[in-house]
Amino acid sequence: MASVAMRALETVRGVIKAVWLNGENPYDAGRRIWSHPERDGADIDLTVMTTNEVPESKDDRVVDFHELYWAHLMSETKPVAVLLWLYELCRKGPIMKEGINGLWWAASIFLCFLSLSVALLALKGAVQFARICTLESMLVAPFLLIFSSLVLGLAVALKWRALRLSGWLALFCGIDVIAIAAYFGARKLWGDRWLELSELLTVAVLPTLIAFVATCLLARRHGRRAFYRAFWISLIVAGIVSGVDLFLNWSNTSVAASLTTAWPWGLDSPWGAPLAFGVLGIYIIVNAAFLQPYLGDAARYFRASPANVAVRRRIRKQAIDTLDRLNDCGNYDRVIVVAHSLGTVVAYDMLRAYFSRICGDLPLEHDVFIRKHIPSF
Repeated sequence: MASVAMRALETVRGVIKAVWLNGENPYDAGRRIWSHPERDGADIDLTVMTTNEVPESKDDRVVDFHELYWAHLMSETKPVAVLLWLYELCRKGPIMKEGINGLWWAASIFLCFLSLSVALLALKGAVQFARICTLESMLVAPFLLIFSSLVLGLAVALKWRALRLSGWLALFCGIDVIAIAAYFGARKLWGDRWLELSELLTVAVLPTLIAFVATCLLARRHGRRAFYRAFWISLIVAGIVSGVDLFLNWSNTSVAASLTTAWPWGLDSPWGAPLAFGVLGIYIIVNAAFLQPYLGDAARYFRASPANVAVRRRIRKQAIDTLDRLNDCGNYDRVIVVAHSLGTVVAYDMLRAYFSRICGDLPLEHDVFIRKHIPSF
């Protein structure tokens, strides 16, 4: 029997208590359990649980409970790994049954709020740290950096005759040149009014734009679907706040100024930063209480990143070696694999890999039986 637990022998003791030791059943009064190290002495931390004779068995057989423990190989999962895995789940979209799809929508929209919170706090920190006098520079400086990078990339692509890349870079450079010409033309035409408009756009739009771009990069098409819903939720809340403000005439401002202040992800919003800190606080609490302890291992096992491949290989090798040792020892005529949660995935990988190893040694009639009744093999 193989099982998985956060602590060694935790799950296997629960299985034994459920299937063997039942204090409420009077017929189980004579059942016993002994623990002893593995016979090969390879691991004295994981003991084998052995029962006395199974009642009504013809050969007075006993049962050994072994545990496949691999939690130590997946320890210290970084919080960023869990967050990236959540964005990957958001990228897959609502593809399961209705209840799970509802959970997907709630989690994805919350991730969009998290992106908005991080973008807002980062920009507010930049304004305070850099002591930016005009918010217009927050748009101009990154734009000039991107334009300079595109020009340099175009020069390198032309030098090495990368024609396809040169075409795309030239197109983006042309768009940037048009944007620069329009910017200076509007500034010369409208003067101070254009400066006020650009600062208004920076205050209201820039954090949302950055969060939208980040969500598109991390979660792609389905992330955009969730972001649109998060945007409309924020817009409804902003409309309610602005309507209450105008009705009670608290701030004595115009409708445009009231909407700008009420927009929660604006740099001038008085309640935007507390809301962002609240979203971050909720995520930190959920991550510490649930995500990290329960989903941290899944985040590393299911993400095929280079850092996780070696860990998955060690887990699978340990699982296959354990099953191989049990089959070759000659003490058992049947091995039952019990697993739960992420352990079911590990057990499936173990059985699939082990079958690939021994399928060539199986008798011919056994192979014909499997191909006849299980065509997928």
